[in-house]
Amino acid sequence: MDISEETMKELLSVDKEVWLEDVENQKEYFAQFGSRLPKEITEELNKLEANLKK
Repeated sequence: MDISEETMKELLSVDKEVWLEDVENQKEYFAQFGSRLPKEITEELNKLEANLKK
């Protein structure tokens, strides 16, 4: 493919602020399930948040 390095960087970039906002929205949504929410979902969401804050 004929893609410049700059374009590739832009395509693979992550807007951490947008993703962190989404994490908060997901936490609010998942809160309605209380203890019925599988712990693995909470763990994965926490991992995602931690990685985004690096």
